[in-house]
Amino acid sequence: FSFTFPCGKKGTRTVKMGRVLFRSNGVIGRGSMVMRVTCICESSSQCDWSGKKLVLKLSFPSKTRASEKAFMDKCKKATDEHIWVFNHLPEIYYSFVSAQSPQAQLKEIFGDEYEMRVVCGIILEELQPLSSLETKREYAQVFYDIVQCHHWAWKYPQILHRDISTGNIMVRAMNGWKYGVLNDWDLASWLNTQNEVSTSNFQTGTKQYMAHEQHSSDWQGPHRFRHDLESVFYVILLLVSLYSSPAEKVRFPSTGDHRYEKWHKEDDSFLDGRKSKIINGGNWQPFPQPFFSGFTLWLAALQENLRRG
Repeated sequence: FSFTFPCGKKGTRTVKMGRVLFRSNGVIGRGSMVMRVTCICESSSQCDWSGKKLVLKLSFPSKTRASEKAFMDKCKKATDEHIWVFNHLPEIYYSFVSAQSPQAQLKEIFGDEYEMRVVCGIILEELQPLSSLETKREYAQVFYDIVQCHHWAWKYPQILHRDISTGNIMVRAMNGWKYGVLNDWDLASWLNTQNEVSTSNFQTGTKQYMAHEQHSSDWQGPHRFRHDLESVFYVILLLVSLYSSPAEKVRFPSTGDHRYEKWHKEDDSFLDGRKSKIINGGNWQPFPQPFFSGFTLWLAALQENLRRG
């Protein structure tokens, strides 16, 4: 089927829907969905999207939250020695926001008890998942790229990502090189608003990758730079511990899960305890799968830096 959305002052665009690449399991706000799309134009020779691999991302953010496009527009103002970062940021071709949704009807029914959300659509360049990488060196380069991009966004446009996970680290293949791309900035925030009351009533982040103190019932925020770095650490840790190769997950005996397999299932109390032991442990050691053995020293060094604060 097709989807028509507003484009420009009076125009519209219509895209043909393709394969669904991602669908959130979250119920609140319906979560988000990413699918392949193809622009349907009467004259493909005049279409500026012709030949491009595109995806449509539909999400339902809080009405008061800054849009992902606003963050990327700020980043794309970079010039001169900063333009390297463009290789590591998503390419947004168009975005739109609509308040006409079932969420608006729910708001009318439940009033202040319901957090008002809008429909946000973004047309982006299609990127490749982490599992598309083939070598340990490629993984190391992508993780390095992500940390550099994250630091740049924090230092210059002063944006904090706040939701680093395996699903938000993507790969751009270009001119024979593979670049790490820090994707999905819809939960990001401006640094100058970090100490303000959150614009959302719900926890941000992907649970198994969140920083340890964010699982505590006593934690009131705000989200800090170090929390995102801790998330990068968990992304690497879970990947190299649970996967025997880039696209093959280890099949553990039916007698019990791997120590990190449970992180995808357990609650905040469990994760707080496990992660706190890792971060605060003086003699912690990682045990990556053989394919990822080269990450042993990396993980040990990252844990030590996080422990020292």
